[in-house]
Amino acid sequence: MKALLYPGSGSENPIEVEPKKGGTFELRELQDLVNGMIEVISLNHGEIMIVNEEGSLFGLPVNQQATALFNAKVGPGKIVGPALICKSEMVP
Repeated sequence: MKALLYPGSGSENPIEVEPKKGGTFELRELQDLVNGMIEVISLNHGEIMIVNEEGSLFGLPVNQQATALFNAKVGPGKIVGPALICKSEMVP
C-alpha cells in the first residue's frame, strides 16, 4: 500500500511513498517525512493526513495542494509544510 507525500510548499508534485517495513509506518518514518513531531488529521473514508504539529510555530510555508485537499474533505483551514495522505491502517 502506498501513500502520497505533498512536500514543502505544495507546489511540487506529490511523491508516492510506502512504509519501509511492511504495511505500517513507524513513528520515526512519519517524523522524517514531515520534518518533526506529527499531528494526525482525519479526512474521510479511512484516510488521514499527517502533518508537522509545530509547522506554524516554525513558520513553514503554506502547502497549497494539501490545503486544497483538506478544505475539500474537512472544511476551511490551512496546512503548512509537508503533508502525508494515507489510509488510517497504515499508521499504528
